[in-house]
Amino acid sequence: MAFVLIFALLLQTPDPMALAREAYELARSGKMAEAETKLREAIKGAPQNALLYSALGGLLGRMDRAAEARQAFAEAVKLAPENHALRLQLAVRQREAGELELAWENARYLLAAKVADAQVREFARDTALELGALLARQNRNRAGLAVARQAAGYFPENAPTQEMLGLFQRNNQQNVDAIASYRKALELDPESPGAAVGLGIAASAAGSPEEAARAFETALAKFPDHVPGKLAYAVFLLRQAEAGAAESPKALELLHDVLKKDPNSAEAHYQLGSALLSQDRAEDALTHLKRAVEAGLDDKRVHFALARAYRRLGDAAAAQRETELFKQREAGR
Repeated sequence: MAFVLIFALLLQTPDPMALAREAYELARSGKMAEAETKLREAIKGAPQNALLYSALGGLLGRMDRAAEARQAFAEAVKLAPENHALRLQLAVRQREAGELELAWENARYLLAAKVADAQVREFARDTALELGALLARQNRNRAGLAVARQAAGYFPENAPTQEMLGLFQRNNQQNVDAIASYRKALELDPESPGAAVGLGIAASAAGSPEEAARAFETALAKFPDHVPGKLAYAVFLLRQAEAGAAESPKALELLHDVLKKDPNSAEAHYQLGSALLSQDRAEDALTHLKRAVEAGLDDKRVHFALARAYRRLGDAAAAQRETELFKQREAGR
């Protein structure tokens, strides 16, 4: 009798795949909410079926419920980690949502499994570059270096990847390695202004001023309108003068050039203000230092320079105010 009851119950239990087929037909006819109900019912009947979660993720995506769609695809990948198509679907959605670290982790899985075709490799490379740019903006240089090393390992002949590696090596004071990475980037793409300027910055930081000067001059000749390159070259020349080299009027020319192209460059205003202050042109210096603050610069450097400028102009109260701000910024406040 008990067997008959159990069998009768089984006959009444909807088949999960039949429910999934119903959901598909409902979705085709535009009945999304009903399709979702059927799919969730199917999942209750077969909670270990990764494809049902995948179908739910696709449906939720069509319904503009991106976060729930990602959750469904994540569950599908958890149930079927070797299903590379599901993992790619999850990675694509993670990247679209800005979850770049998770997207790169899944992209790396596909690369390591050696199943990635040209399209998947392109997706993985672009994800790594996008993640690297984000980490650079966040000043997460150790994490950025790890990503850049991984990306360079998978894409050794890609110029932007080598340039990204050079950037994070430089930001982690690995300047000799950065020089090598920038050189390789330039071999792969001689038309990259970022790699050309990065080489100059890395060579300067590595204590090779002659190589830095050559790199900056080459970059300036090849990319005369590249504003970041002009600013970096100007900073290099000013640092060389501080270290005892002959003062170069070219530094001020470059800074003025930068400000013609970008009048709100806070860093250019700060550098020009500092340079003018070293020439005892306190009033001119003050103008540019104040412009730097107006443009958003608020670090200890600019407040220290402002304190010096005000002191030279005889404004003791303003000098004291800037000195206090300098101390606060130095203390991390």
